[in-house]
Amino acid sequence: MHFFQSIQLSTLLPSILMLSTAVEGVGIRHHKKHSCNGNIFKQCSSIASYTCCGSSRALESTRFLGLGDTYLGAVCTKKKSEDCGSVAKASTGSNLCLSHKNIRGAFWVDCTRCLKRGIVIDGDDDDSDSTDEYSDYNVTAVVEPDLIGFNGYTFHINYDVPQNITDTFEVLADEDASVEDFPDYLWDYYAGMVDDEE
Repeated sequence: MHFFQSIQLSTLLPSILMLSTAVEGVGIRHHKKHSCNGNIFKQCSSIASYTCCGSSRALESTRFLGLGDTYLGAVCTKKKSEDCGSVAKASTGSNLCLSHKNIRGAFWVDCTRCLKRGIVIDGDDDDSDSTDEYSDYNVTAVVEPDLIGFNGYTFHINYDVPQNITDTFEVLADEDASVEDFPDYLWDYYAGMVDDEE
């Protein structure tokens, strides 16, 4: 008897479905400077598609880490109370960086579904404020960044980190602080060095 003949289809089917729907998450890294420049950023690590990586402050650029060949990254401006309220710019490509004024969130999707979801791909880097050519888009969830980076070092924020610690990191980011000036207690939240290969 052949190996596959000895296995019941009802046993195999759930495993096949699980493998076909498993998608590796993408890292979304927000920069406060244009063209993903600067040594300070906030990052949502390995988030699912249709999930907005929100930002409490307006930003200038976003880098997408780990975008697959068929994936599209999109940056958004605020609309009403939604950080990913309106798509401002979207494109494809590995190590993609999108710049736009007043970015408040970003998300990614599998581009095989782009036309069905109404997302417009923009290949240029024009920072015009006009978003008329882009569709409004409702993501399924919004998450906060879990990492903040300073000069190649990353630290945990939000989630299991006390709010006062996250707030301290935010203030240090606003001041363009260097890790050499960090008080010792902040190093308890050290997450590692920047990995640009994510």
